[in-house]
Amino acid sequence: MLTILGHNMPDLNDKETDEAIDICNNFSAKRAIWSILGTVGSMDEVAAEGKGLKLAYNIHWGGMPITVDLPDNPTWRDLFEAGDKAIVLSGDRHHVFIEDFTWVAAGVMEMTTGS
Repeated sequence: MLTILGHNMPDLNDKETDEAIDICNNFSAKRAIWSILGTVGSMDEVAAEGKGLKLAYNIHWGGMPITVDLPDNPTWRDLFEAGDKAIVLSGDRHHVFIEDFTWVAAGVMEMTTGS
């Protein structure tokens, strides 16, 4: 079981994995691929509570750190859209699988990607 932002993410069956793939297809991502499969069926649920939150994307092949503002009380969908934007802005075309979000400072979560 995976834990993301304090939420336990259950293991998925094949049907749930297929649904997770549909997330990428249905949300019009420009580059990102959603790899946090435990959020299937809950993309419109609040993922983090707070106002003025930011998403940091610092570990990538693009060069400079990227910061994206998040809406108040962002949902998993909001995190996916912000993550996709950060990946595009970074210029990194290799690390496109969104794998994790961790709190690194008050109001700032960092996104981890893989290839």
